[in-house]
Amino acid sequence: MSSHEVIRRAAVQSAKSRGEPELLQAVLGLIDDPRASVRAAVIEVVAARPSLLDDATVTRLLADDEEDVRKGAAGLARGRAALTPALLLALADGDWNVREAAAKSLGEADGDGVITALVERIGEDSDADVQRAAAASAERLLGARGDQGELAAPALATLRSVRTKLEATGPKFPALKRWVAGVLEREVDVKALREYGKLLSDEALAGRLPRAHGVEAVCDAIVRVLTGAGPPRGGPARRVRGREDVDRSTN
Repeated sequence: MSSHEVIRRAAVQSAKSRGEPELLQAVLGLIDDPRASVRAAVIEVVAARPSLLDDATVTRLLADDEEDVRKGAAGLARGRAALTPALLLALADGDWNVREAAAKSLGEADGDGVITALVERIGEDSDADVQRAAAASAERLLGARGDQGELAAPALATLRSVRTKLEATGPKFPALKRWVAGVLEREVDVKALREYGKLLSDEALAGRLPRAHGVEAVCDAIVRVLTGAGPPRGGPARRVRGREDVDRSTN
């Protein structure tokens, strides 16, 4: 750190407890300083007065090369509806501090897509602090929303990961836990069903299901439903002849 950088940073930090307009304007003039430590110091000063920086400047800072600057900018974006898209992008930042700060700020954002993104972050993120921040914000938004029926749900595999992680939090996040459990109870994993139907078909064709009467027709019906092919050609699917039918025909 050069002596000039130290001086500029010290000058900025000295303005934390002062509010003279001229001084604050001078501090804002250093928001594009070539040294990341100076830019980060400016954000620390502005944090108590976030309105001093406009949305365009905060958006630019969210893409800064320095992690501390991006983290500070995520805090400045709290409560700014126009910056919600930028915060959603910050949820995937390479630095966990930035992701955590973005998750916290999104707790004051609007839009159902925010809840979905936060739930996805819980399931996909490897950092426990980020997971807790995302869960806390999702819990807050779910509580404020009330009716949760129309929310778009993440992939079922992600929701299962979320459920597992939430189970380790004890009594915390009750609204979020209820929503995740409800979605998992209602939704059907079409991909898993498709794979299961293919497995049954393969087993039947290979002759490894000798006691399963009519399994070819059942498997064919499953595959057609899952692939959207509709009923077999020649009309509606016929009732599959089951074991009871076989028993009756032999008596």
